[in-house]
Amino acid sequence: PVSEVLPSLLDDLRDEDSDVRSKAASLLGKLFSSRFSYCTSNPDLFTAWLGRIHDKVAVIRSSVLKCCKDIMENHSSTSQRIFETVRFALQDSDDKIRKQGLEFVFSQLSSQGAVVPTSLVEDAGRRMR
Repeated sequence: PVSEVLPSLLDDLRDEDSDVRSKAASLLGKLFSSRFSYCTSNPDLFTAWLGRIHDKVAVIRSSVLKCCKDIMENHSSTSQRIFETVRFALQDSDDKIRKQGLEFVFSQLSSQGAVVPTSLVEDAGRRMR
């Protein structure tokens, strides 16, 4: 079962090898995006995965952002943590990561029923200047 593999993925997220981290981040993103409750049943792993928004490799930071919209749709209880992660993306040194963060904010603003914190919209607005 998946639950037996998840603890080893925590180690993979922290591995020195960026390929190992990238594969673990991608796999976990897919799991957390699914309708199953992996986010809430594995809070330490979810926190570690969200923490990859600070990874030194942009591809890994990007893979985290790619899953945020689906996670929000399937697990609304994670919204505050997702918004915090996107806030970091809006401040990223890489233009592509900042763009992904802006795209996330705009997609949430255009979603019916989505509530986006005013401070996040203001941060996005500052990035547009």
